[in-house]
Amino acid sequence: MELEVGEQIDFSVVALTATGDTVDTDEIDIEWEWWSTSTDVFTVEPGGLATAHNPGEAFCVVEATAEMNRKLADLRQATATFHNFNKAEAAGYSVQLTPCLYHSELGGMGYHYANLALMDGSINLLEPEVLVYEPKPNGLLRLVAVEYIVPFDAWTEEDPPSLLGQEYLPNEEGGFYALHVWIWRQNPRGMFFDWNPKVSCEHADESLDVTDPGE
Repeated sequence: MELEVGEQIDFSVVALTATGDTVDTDEIDIEWEWWSTSTDVFTVEPGGLATAHNPGEAFCVVEATAEMNRKLADLRQATATFHNFNKAEAAGYSVQLTPCLYHSELGGMGYHYANLALMDGSINLLEPEVLVYEPKPNGLLRLVAVEYIVPFDAWTEEDPPSLLGQEYLPNEEGGFYALHVWIWRQNPRGMFFDWNPKVSCEHADESLDVTDPGE
């Protein structure tokens, strides 16, 4: 959400941090934190309020409810076998959509391997359309996330598709809505944030910095 200077957000609804800072999560029923990419944007005040001192973006924190935890556990169980990339290929995740993608400031994303048979516009928590892998030094791939994709032309609703309480984000260049879920590599920017600073393309055979206009 975009905050105006001086605008306040109630911590009982969302939790906010400045870059490099943390919120005391013992006082808030949350599991995953997102923060602003601007520094010194928020001051925590008595009563659980955060005041914006500079214009900037702040990101909501997802509440870890019992239902959410159950769904994530089901998703991990459904995709655990795909840590073995050969089994992922055998299950249909055989089309490499991208090189190893990374953002020079926000972090990495990885290789995207799709099961094209699942890209039919339907939404199934236990059948993500894409598996996301990080290259390892030994040439193997590490499963780090799943991605849900709905093509624009397969979605007829006015609002974007949603899953796990999150709206998919539009990818105008690709012509689809997408949602990343970092279930196999903790993401300090949030489970549903596109980029993960803990993921690297350092050992990739082929990589792409999305911030470089020359690539």
